[in-house]
Amino acid sequence: MRCPLLEVKNLALEFNTYRGVVSALDGINFQIFGKENFGLAGESGCGKSVTALSILRLVPKPGRIVKGEIIFREEDLLRKSEKEMRKDRGSKISMVFQDPNSSLNPVFRIGNQISGVIRKHQNLTEKEAREKALELLEEVEVADPVRVLESYPHELSGGMKQRVMIAIALSCHPDLVIADEPTTNLDVTIQAKILDLMCGLQRDFKSSILYITHNLAVIAEICDRVGIMYAGDIIELGSTKDIFSSSFHPYTQNLIKAIPELGKRERKLASIRGVVPDLINPPSGCRFHPRCARMKATCISEKPKLTELEKGHYVACWDVFN
Repeated sequence: MRCPLLEVKNLALEFNTYRGVVSALDGINFQIFGKENFGLAGESGCGKSVTALSILRLVPKPGRIVKGEIIFREEDLLRKSEKEMRKDRGSKISMVFQDPNSSLNPVFRIGNQISGVIRKHQNLTEKEAREKALELLEEVEVADPVRVLESYPHELSGGMKQRVMIAIALSCHPDLVIADEPTTNLDVTIQAKILDLMCGLQRDFKSSILYITHNLAVIAEICDRVGIMYAGDIIELGSTKDIFSSSFHPYTQNLIKAIPELGKRERKLASIRGVVPDLINPPSGCRFHPRCARMKATCISEKPKLTELEKGHYVACWDVFN
């Protein structure tokens, strides 16, 4: 049996706000294996990004992890000291953020920012780190990498800055790269190039990718397995093929029906009635039950567990079990 690279167990996270306690994650579970592309998909606010930040132990205050385990290479990251985590961030687990403008320092040249990360985790001279930074920019197919090394972030296009962020994320050959909607602010053609680039580099560097997005088309294109999130829960998990061809959860089914199909203008897109719940006062039982057409009495009173229905295909839904 394969041992997972990363295993998230019963992870719960809360934010203390002036309105009350926001239950952002309600005991989620998933695994990522070596050399695998794993996707987390769902609506905005469902908990995808805070899951990524939890793995890196970078949840901003007033957020706090209240229970669970994050096992990476057979070590619980939640038990590590901040000093140990600083060594792991970048060298073992790295992240490509959604907005490179908030991640790149505007007052430092690109070359200094890449070589700074390299020198922090590797015993290289300044000259060696700069040479490696140049190689990385060539790896991510940056045009005129010498010029880019001497450039400031504001002198680069959005797509170019995202390539720089990918170069930084891969600079120390991490085992896991977390990509939090890295193509959201780019036009469609640049998005496709960035996705192709990431997949190619993932194969070359033999890393795993946790890809976070609300775009199911991206998941279908690049991910081996996917977890569907709703209101702080993972409600379905399986291979990308199984999720798209034979999903079980009514939320997943409606998400897939809402994807437009080329050449089928006459088909009415599906919609989900109701609104996303307030996580300060979330619904009892299954958090999706107020919006579900297949709701049962059990759905209101008891939360369903993520259960394996078919090999490798898990779902949390009382209607499916009965």
